[in-house]
Amino acid sequence: MPVQYGGKRGWIRSRTIINGKEKNKKIIGVLENYDEQKEKEAEIEHHLKNINKIQKASQRDFLTGVYNREGLIQNIEKALKEDKNKQGVDAFFILDLDHFKEINDFLGHGTGDQVLQNTAKILDQCFRKEDIVGRLGGDEFVLLIRRIDRIEAFIGWQRS
Repeated sequence: MPVQYGGKRGWIRSRTIINGKEKNKKIIGVLENYDEQKEKEAEIEHHLKNINKIQKASQRDFLTGVYNREGLIQNIEKALKEDKNKQGVDAFFILDLDHFKEINDFLGHGTGDQVLQNTAKILDQCFRKEDIVGRLGGDEFVLLIRRIDRIEAFIGWQRS
């Protein structure tokens, strides 16, 4: 429990042992200072949060913010291992931007980067949270649309 002592806030752990009967009760109490342990626990928690942030960042494409190739592989594998008894099918699409090379060649790589960023943003906003949007590299994007009706999947395939 937290305590205040000597102007400092700290942590103690207490244990009480009661021995004896009604009239001859003996109570023994032990207080332990475990500030160091709490500090170490907080430090470990801080490091674990940083590791988690780094792991998440390593799965994201630095330019577009959507999943990169590694993030796609991990998340698609995880999605495909999920309960198969849920309704619907998963639809998998690969999108390739037509004439992207010309955009880079004639308008510059900065403009090409903006096209990739805007494409990723639009794809990310158009699909549900459980769907997976990622960039394989270059101008190729991947979509895994989760648990949709077979007819919706077929219509989506025909449009692509």
